Amino acid sequence: MARNPALTRDLALALLETYPADASHNPALPLWLLEQPDLLRLRPRTIPALLSIDPPAWLLSVLQDQWNEHSSERTDVLLGKWLARRPDTPAWLLTRLCACGHPGTRYLASRNPEVPYKTLALLQAAGSDPDLRLPVRRRPPTSSTQLREAAALGVWGAQLVASHPRAPEELLAELARHPSPAVTETLARHPRRAAMAPPPGPAARLTQGAQRLASWK
Repeated sequence: MARNPALTRDLALALLETYPADASHNPALPLWLLEQPDLLRLRPRTIPALLSIDPPAWLLSVLQDQWNEHSSERTDVLLGKWLARRPDTPAWLLTRLCACGHPGTRYLASRNPEVPYKTLALLQAAGSDPDLRLPVRRRPPTSSTQLREAAALGVWGAQLVASHPRAPEELLAELARHPSPAVTETLARHPRRAAMAPPPGPAARLTQGAQRLASWK
């Protein structure tokens, strides 16, 4: 029944949550996703259910595109960790997973045998520990080119550069326009920036605390 293309879309989505192995092979599902790319996010349990199976190749590609590296929502954290463990996750996506905002996902991606060596080397050159969880206290000698490349990898790379004592001013100015609050908050604490900025008020401190908690969920 779950593979029947004559099912209504709502019923097919409900079956994806309870019978994902069968329902993921419904021939109508790819067509519905073409019409509505966010279809799998309409129900909070759909994507987690799909992570319990080995999906067909076309659906795996869809799930790779569904991951949002800027989100700390449970679905995106689960999806990121699932992708980080898979041996068939492409190198470009493993790079983004290594440089995302969630430390657990970064750690798993760093242990994937397919992760590009250059990705790990750049993040460690920018100041990450080998597990990609925390910055190290002593930053290694790093060139401006390495810092720029690390910042372009993702949120974690940009955070490391935003706190790097030898980051060029031009690069710090670019990071001030970064879409991630975690990066701009880190940048505000940079020694050269903190010396020029007035202390935040109570409302700003509450907002910063909430953002920091969200990034570690």
